[in-house]
Amino acid sequence: MHATPSALFHRHTDSFLNNLNGALDGDIQSVHQARIATRRLREILPVVGGDLEDVMKTVRSAGRQLGKVRELDVMCTLLGSLGSRIPTTAAADLHRGMQALRARRVQARRAMIKSLERLDFSPLHDARANAAKRWQWIARLHERNSGSAQIWDRVVERSRQAADAVTRARAVYFPNRAHHARVAIKKLRYACEVLVETGLWHADAALKDLRRLQGALGDVHDLQVLDDTLAELATAEHVAPEPSAVRLMLESDLDRRYADYVGRRERIFALADACARAAERQGRWRLPTPLIAASVITAPIFIESMRPARRPQRPRIVSAV
Repeated sequence: MHATPSALFHRHTDSFLNNLNGALDGDIQSVHQARIATRRLREILPVVGGDLEDVMKTVRSAGRQLGKVRELDVMCTLLGSLGSRIPTTAAADLHRGMQALRARRVQARRAMIKSLERLDFSPLHDARANAAKRWQWIARLHERNSGSAQIWDRVVERSRQAADAVTRARAVYFPNRAHHARVAIKKLRYACEVLVETGLWHADAALKDLRRLQGALGDVHDLQVLDDTLAELATAEHVAPEPSAVRLMLESDLDRRYADYVGRRERIFALADACARAAERQGRWRLPTPLIAASVITAPIFIESMRPARRPQRPRIVSAV
């Protein structure tokens, strides 16, 4: 069964709140899932309706704090995975890097916990409770129709932004351009997820391509951030400026993953065209919300008015006894 924007908001809010305690305990998966929930909430909030500015601020703030810890979790995991691949002569560099990253992660977790504890989540709880009440069938019909235009508009805009960002992220690697392309593709993916979950578009193939592109650029970003962090640590420890064996391996992996992205990036332009065409078709067949609402209310009256008029019954004559 397809969901309304309110139902999606309810679902993603539950996901965020259910993972919040685990995130406050520093659980890696809880941090990851809570952060994903904030991303999805940011995409659905603008089409839910109502005054949700305070909710958006809370979600953004939580997402930023979770993101800092998530980034360090990924770096620790990534650096640890290199242990079986690097030469034994580089083991000391790897060990020093792991120690420094773990110390940073501890600090980031403490900062995240304090920041999350200071946030006021009451607007999010209130909005969740209000969303749960919006289940009357007329309200759902009204919301589905009025929200669909906003959802399609956001998808078209996200697809344009992604195409522009990918155009700039050419085959020659520029870290900032690749980062902007990754963020734009991620936003397009979440926007398309809303389309699929609300039943407005069957975009399973598009989502598959977007996940692959996002995954490739996500790996590039993680490798780049780790390489930059190791270079920063080396500078702080007054180590020689030449890249270590660990960093050389990271850069080799980065080149390979970026080449994977380059081989697939043309798909974004096809996806952007497909989004625009689908939105145009949807716009041609979309009925105005007031017309639908009026139809729901007036249809029974109209049908009743079309029935043949009943013949007046003759009064019964009761004979006197």
